[in-house]
Amino acid sequence: MEEKCWQEGVQRGAGFFRPDLPRRERTCNWEKRAKIISRGKSIKYDNLYISILPQSAWALSIVVKKISGKACQRNEFERKIRESFRLCKPYCPNPAAVAVTVLRKPQKIDVNKLTELFKDNINNPSR
Repeated sequence: MEEKCWQEGVQRGAGFFRPDLPRRERTCNWEKRAKIISRGKSIKYDNLYISILPQSAWALSIVVKKISGKACQRNEFERKIRESFRLCKPYCPNPAAVAVTVLRKPQKIDVNKLTELFKDNINNPSR
């Protein structure tokens, strides 16, 4: 039996670090999501509908419609949205709740562009 080849400098058995969204920042409640959408600032970006509402704590809610592609594509969209949300937080002094809905398959979700969009709209919450 062959041994697995490990990259140089990586400890064997060390867990893979994946920057994940903490449980307290996830919003799964439909009532809270509806509140964010109805009261928040709405933005349309490449088949994404984004609502941002300033709050006392960070929160993110993502809904990807089945029409937007196969499961692996929908999961990729969710990962990119989570990553852009995570990257924008250090640049925003005031926390906000963000609800993102992927309506149809986007052309391309650029994490850097989406991060800039989040930063600009969280820092300027005026409608």
